[in-house]
Amino acid sequence: MRKSYWVLLIFVLIGGLLGGVLGEILRVMAPHGTIQTIFATNFTPGINPPLTITREQADQGLDILDQVFARAAAELPTS
Repeated sequence: MRKSYWVLLIFVLIGGLLGGVLGEILRVMAPHGTIQTIFATNFTPGINPPLTITREQADQGLDILDQVFARAAAELPTS
């Protein structure tokens, strides 16, 4: 059975939309409490301390990513 990446993308998008709607509903129904703390609070991951790199380091990292993606694309099945 061939699995399509489009199906995965659709499920991820629908899940994100439904999760956002569920979060807003829970925020209205339970404004203060455990449910809001668990489900309705925003989580924004960050890097602490902030990442600071030079232009050369960024270029080197992008070169590595280019090599990785090129190798991965070469190893993908064509059918």
